[in-house]
Amino acid sequence: MSKEYTRMRAIAEANMQVLKDIVPQVASGPKILTEHAPDSGDLDSWMLSNLNSDIFLGLVGLQTIANADDADYIQEFVDIFLRGVKGINGFTVKQLERIAIGMGGAGARKSVKRPGWWGRHVSNRGWQSRAEEEGAEIEE
Repeated sequence: MSKEYTRMRAIAEANMQVLKDIVPQVASGPKILTEHAPDSGDLDSWMLSNLNSDIFLGLVGLQTIANADDADYIQEFVDIFLRGVKGINGFTVKQLERIAIGMGGAGARKSVKRPGWWGRHVSNRGWQSRAEEEGAEIEE
């Protein structure tokens, strides 16, 4: 085997070790992955979720009530919500895609901001088809 092949194989194996731990967390909740183990890394589900500050503060309040009152039904709601928001607007898929692109060494994926009304309907009407042809991510 050549030195280059050995080097590339070592890099691929190192990447797989990293992905082995990251990808399941992005794609599922830690309690599900660990079959409800008490030390299942609840913080990860908060850190990997796509939340704005208003929703975050409300969920923290619900989580606090669930902990104080030992209310399993509130805790279950918070868990389902945190898992669900990872999928809104393709957030989880975008994270996985960015990981894959970064691991492949292709660099960052191009993103295109959606133009305003005038641009979409008058001055830049083909913006969406051009973005799709280039494989760019469309930001709202």
